[in-house]
Amino acid sequence: MKITFIGTGKFGSIVLEGLAKSKFKPSTVVCPYDKPVGRKQELKSCETKEIAKKNKVTVLEIDTLKEAKNIKTIKSLGSDLIIVADTNFILPEAILELPKYGCLNVHPSLLPKYRGPSPLQAAIFWGQEETGVTIIKMDEKIDHGPIIIQQKAPIHPTETFESLRDRLAVLGMKILIKALPGWISEKGEPLVQNDDNAIYTKKFKKEDGKIEWKQSAIDIDRMIRAYNPWPGTYTFFNKKQQFVRLKIIKAKVIEIDSKSFHEGRLIELDDKTPVILCSKGKMLLEEVQVEGKTVVSGKEFLNGHRGLIGSIFTQGIDLD
Repeated sequence: MKITFIGTGKFGSIVLEGLAKSKFKPSTVVCPYDKPVGRKQELKSCETKEIAKKNKVTVLEIDTLKEAKNIKTIKSLGSDLIIVADTNFILPEAILELPKYGCLNVHPSLLPKYRGPSPLQAAIFWGQEETGVTIIKMDEKIDHGPIIIQQKAPIHPTETFESLRDRLAVLGMKILIKALPGWISEKGEPLVQNDDNAIYTKKFKKEDGKIEWKQSAIDIDRMIRAYNPWPGTYTFFNKKQQFVRLKIIKAKVIEIDSKSFHEGRLIELDDKTPVILCSKGKMLLEEVQVEGKTVVSGKEFLNGHRGLIGSIFTQGIDLD
């Protein structure tokens, strides 16, 4: 049986790695072209391409699935099954109808909850205690198709986007491999989703990561854990009458109930660790990055900016 895999990022690469070691090894991996990254704009391959090369799987690089020539190329693969995990490609109806066993999507949420591009971030941001992975047969609507298999997973109190992503990718790979024999032999009937229970997520912009210290420390902590590495969370401090962006890489709540009328004020603990006051609670800065600089510990940042103690960190002004 010919299986085509369509995916791009880390989540997709973990699913692909498991498939490549199973009896459902894809014959082709479809992914984007290499992209220039960093200041030197050096070309970099996506994670799924690297896994495909490592496992000697044919790679097909394209820029879109909407163009007729690319649809024709996908059709020429003669796929019996297409598996999709972690991709920005939108599959048109012409592709969805190609394979005998359809197109299956590995989605990191308990559908119909958290459809769309950011289910992992949403689950952490909204303080959910559990999420999961759903395998669906894709149709023309986003994350809408019938459910083939679904499994729950807990969200740990200190869970980050990356840790949850990697854990759910492994889970998704396992339940996919578990479900494929039954799906191919046409055993069982997929479950139609209840659209009344659907919740949709959005695609983030950089400004979504701007911290409002008027929020509680618990809410800000969720935001930091959910939005790292993208869109990232940041605040601004005033240096020589200019706003300087400070990215918060890692932080933790050290008080929950304490209230303050000085939201955003920077203080230090006895061990010289920087803390920012929230409307309710306090956030200890563990790792930060001043714009244009390298990532440093909170203590290192404070040692280099002693004059900021007592100042207020704000939302500042985004210039990009």
